[in-house]
Amino acid sequence: MGDIDQRRHGCDPRVARSRSAVLEATGQLLCEEGFPGVTIEAVAARSGVAKTTIYRHWPTRAELLIAAFRHMSCDTPCVDTGDVRDDLVAVVQGLADELGSERWATALPSLVAEALRDPGFAELHSAFVAERRQKVLEVISRAVERGQLPADTDAGLLGTMLAGPVFFRTLVTLEPLDEPGLAGRIVDAALDGMRASRVPG
Repeated sequence: MGDIDQRRHGCDPRVARSRSAVLEATGQLLCEEGFPGVTIEAVAARSGVAKTTIYRHWPTRAELLIAAFRHMSCDTPCVDTGDVRDDLVAVVQGLADELGSERWATALPSLVAEALRDPGFAELHSAFVAERRQKVLEVISRAVERGQLPADTDAGLLGTMLAGPVFFRTLVTLEPLDEPGLAGRIVDAALDGMRASRVPG
């Protein structure tokens, strides 16, 4: 494995600082130039960490890019207001805020492009999408348990209907994600669509 044992990092503050500097520099380059613009030489220049040190922690450029991309991701808590619509609006809005941020404008489309060519990045891309979709699925599952949604709700389909428009705007249409009321409209359309599909024909 390219990453040295985390327990060893914690024993030496200098190692932790150099790793942090490298990951921050790589993340900055990812946001500015995308994956193709990130070279070990550029990271070394930006971070002030020697190339030999970078290679010692991440033997390949791909391992460094994957580590930096994960370092950039934030773990947002799953909200629980007690109302399924409010919960879903909060989660969809949080996803829109994250994907609409400046740091993902270049990095995420670049990851998609790399995922089409490299299995390692394809795995990273799948994990990135799954982690964010899971927030929606957690709210849906909780709502079913509370009787706020029918027991036979297709959580996977509803989750796709909720997260899909945000990813579609981010990667395909490039429409703004800060449009007022967007999250609420997405949630209402998805919930209405699920209810309509349950009406006998």
